Amino acid sequence: VPYTRPVDVERYGTKKNSEEIREWVRLARVGYSFAVLPEASVQGGRHGIGKDIDDIHGIQEIADDNLMSFYDLLTKGGRKAFFLPIGIHGTYRVMSPVNYRPDFSVYPTLFGLSTRKVAEVTVGMPITEESITDRLGIDWRNNKRDTNRFMMGRVAELVPEQDRGVHRDEVAA
Repeated sequence: VPYTRPVDVERYGTKKNSEEIREWVRLARVGYSFAVLPEASVQGGRHGIGKDIDDIHGIQEIADDNLMSFYDLLTKGGRKAFFLPIGIHGTYRVMSPVNYRPDFSVYPTLFGLSTRKVAEVTVGMPITEESITDRLGIDWRNNKRDTNRFMMGRVAELVPEQDRGVHRDEVAA
């Protein structure tokens, strides 16, 4: 189910559709799983013109209620939910933050003329309510910022250090 971010409404002139949220609620009620990519922005990753292709901003902060609101929706009525951290590294090499087109250096791979690895996906261990409580205490639901930072730190563990951005310090030792 697509979700249109407010920034996309402003930047690209897309329209936010209230049906999106209703469909998420309906699917959650019947037990569907969801994938949430809270930091899905080219600007969040790679620097613009004049920088090396691997010179990136890294993972950025997410809105304080972003993950928690979604978690609350999924766990309504006593349902169990967990977060599955997924680190995606290298997508900033594919799309230019300047013109939103593929970077010239990846064309051989995109057209099957090269087997060069462009991006990597790493899946981490599930983050359960119990593991969050162990780390942040029983009141974690009321501390959205620390909870988001903890969960995004688990994502940061799955990408190279230079990609961790503002979450470098949340990586467990």
